[in-house]
Amino acid sequence: MQALFVRVCRPVATPETVGAWYRGRRLVAVDGTTLDVADTPDNDALFGRPGSGRGDKKSAFPQVRPVVLAEYGTLVVFAAATGPCTVAETRLADRLLPQLQPGMLLSADRNFPGYDRWKAAAVTGADLLWRVKSDVVLVVREQYADGSHLSEIYAARDKRRAHGQLVRVVEYTTTGHEEAGPIRLITTILDPGQAPAAESVALHHERWEVERVLDEIKVHQRGPDVVLRSRYPDGVEQEVYGSLLVHHTIRQVMHQAAAQAEPTPTGCPSPAPYASRAARFPPGRLSRGRPSP
Repeated sequence: MQALFVRVCRPVATPETVGAWYRGRRLVAVDGTTLDVADTPDNDALFGRPGSGRGDKKSAFPQVRPVVLAEYGTLVVFAAATGPCTVAETRLADRLLPQLQPGMLLSADRNFPGYDRWKAAAVTGADLLWRVKSDVVLVVREQYADGSHLSEIYAARDKRRAHGQLVRVVEYTTTGHEEAGPIRLITTILDPGQAPAAESVALHHERWEVERVLDEIKVHQRGPDVVLRSRYPDGVEQEVYGSLLVHHTIRQVMHQAAAQAEPTPTGCPSPAPYASRAARFPPGRLSRGRPSP
């Protein structure tokens, strides 16, 4: 039996937190990664190993897969699910959807969209802004002045296309990569006035910040190429969630320090500690809300 564990903290952004909100909506993103765990029979049996092109075609270590929900701006992880590396990110993400709330706007990359997952996320009351793959058929139902259009998505089992979910589609290309074709986003925000196409594109580009969260946990906090030491799955779970709780605590302290930062002589707010030194995590000794030199 494959174990799936879910843990929940709380978002920490206040209404004044820069970069955490869009038109009154709390910005959050979902993403996942894998962590090497101790090479023991128990860990191997539960977590499994990814494939490899060498030797016996398996990696040197079993791997656990965490998937997280994180805030924009503060980069605080407020919910996480873990499971074997043989369990897809999307399945673990399904376990996190109940943690969404009305007033949130969830961004996700192109591996996450699916009719049932979209419907389950939307029913929470949160708004969605997800990238979709190029082969998804999105028929134009109504064209809007901002360049977006109304369409519908369907379950693969709905061969007659009788039970669609309304979405608004935003298509764009990036400079220098036009030959790759358009990038397409779908959103539950059907009124272009509530989320114009250009702003939606900019919002989705900001979801890269969740990659910083994973980098901080895997590299700066844990250390590069470090293998989780627990020889048994229960210990692995404790290590993973212990790391997530430490990251949550540090990010919360950084957010509080940034909120108390004094203005510069020009009258502009001083840079937030978590924005001014992206590579420095955990930060050094804090003094007056600023990282030590």
